[in-house]
Amino acid sequence: MRSVSKRFFCHAGLLLAVFSSLSTLPSLALAESILQVLPTRVVLEGGKRSVTVTLINRGDEEGNYRMFFRNIRANDNGEFSEIETAIEGERFADKMVRFSPRRIMVPARSKQSIRVLLRKPPELDNGEYRSHLVFRKLPAQNSLMDEDAGENAVGFALRPIVEVTIPVIVRHGETEATMTLSDASLISPNEFEKALQFTINREGNRSLYGDVDVWWIDNAGQKQNVAMARGIAVYTPNDKRIFSIPVDLLGKSANEGKLLLEFSEDPAYGGSLKASLEQKL
Repeated sequence: MRSVSKRFFCHAGLLLAVFSSLSTLPSLALAESILQVLPTRVVLEGGKRSVTVTLINRGDEEGNYRMFFRNIRANDNGEFSEIETAIEGERFADKMVRFSPRRIMVPARSKQSIRVLLRKPPELDNGEYRSHLVFRKLPAQNSLMDEDAGENAVGFALRPIVEVTIPVIVRHGETEATMTLSDASLISPNEFEKALQFTINREGNRSLYGDVDVWWIDNAGQKQNVAMARGIAVYTPNDKRIFSIPVDLLGKSANEGKLLLEFSEDPAYGGSLKASLEQKL
């Protein structure tokens, strides 16, 4: 029997529900527990040395999970890849953050918690350190799905790997950042949609994390929200993030108003910066 592993990668606490069939296997349903992790990010700064992370199993079967750190790089478009060799400016938190337990069983329709602890080494340089805590669901023995087509046929076992990750960020000493918005333009992903593409520019020694809102302001000054996106990050050492967001401009024309783009940091994670940019249709 040939065993095939498929990874279901998810970032920032969101479960990626993607499944692919192999060879002549029939369509398969993903019978895995649905996992939610709260909070979806951890920031340890100032006097904060620990935090409780809760795993919530919303499925109908118990789930066994293993936790470990992974170092991840984000490109200018927000796409993630695992780091093999660090580049200048990349600093990792995995050597100074501990968590317990390292394996956990979460009953169906229930929750369990782990403790995340920070132990800073002496002579730590000022700045921001980041690693990503991975919650990997261990496949149950009865989740293997075999197809036996006969004595000479090839059998398959499908072992889905379900993962949820959250960033764990350590800030030490003086950290600061500035941001601006630039290069806004309307694009057409297809003939039916419009999107606003723009760049979030970052400077300083800490990352950005916040929410995007796009407003339509008519000539009378009335505002209407036409797009929003929550939890947008620009990680160090990146100096920019190129982002596009679909906008609802049905019935709106260039001579009737303009767009106002706003980015606001989430104060729950140590930021209070705001930036805005106007854009004509």
